[in-house]
Amino acid sequence: MEIEELFGLPAHPIVVHGAVVLIPLVALGVVLVVASPRLRARLGVTVAVLAVVALGFAVLAEQTGEGLEERVDETALVEEHAELGETMPLIALALAASAVGVAALDIVARRSAGGPVDAEAGADTTAGATRSWVRPAAVA
Repeated sequence: MEIEELFGLPAHPIVVHGAVVLIPLVALGVVLVVASPRLRARLGVTVAVLAVVALGFAVLAEQTGEGLEERVDETALVEEHAELGETMPLIALALAASAVGVAALDIVARRSAGGPVDAEAGADTTAGATRSWVRPAAVA
C-alpha cells in the first residue's frame, strides 16, 4: 500500500521533514548520552525511542519518494535526490542501532551494579559493570 497523501498534501515532503528534523537531533542526543552519565540516565531510552521513530520516517520518506519519482520528470537533480533518499534509511538504521545499544548497555550496567547512575553528582556508579570504552565503541 503506497501512501501518496496525508491531510490532502503530498506525503513525501511531510515525512521527509520528520526525518530531516529527527535524525540530526537523535545524532546529537546519542553524542550527549555517551558523553554524560547524567544525561544517559535521564535521556538514554528517550533518545533510543526517537531514533527508532526517525528510522521509520526515513523508510517512509524513501517509499513515498519512489512513488513521487515516477510522476516527475527525470533530471540529474531528481536522480541525485533519489540516491540520497536510498542511503538515508541505512544511516538512520545505524544511528538507531547505536542509540538502542547505548541505552541497553546503560540499563544492563545499572542493573548488574545494583544501582542507578548518580545523576546528582554526575558520576557513573556503574563504572565497574562495563568497560569505559564500550559505550563510545557502540556509538562509533
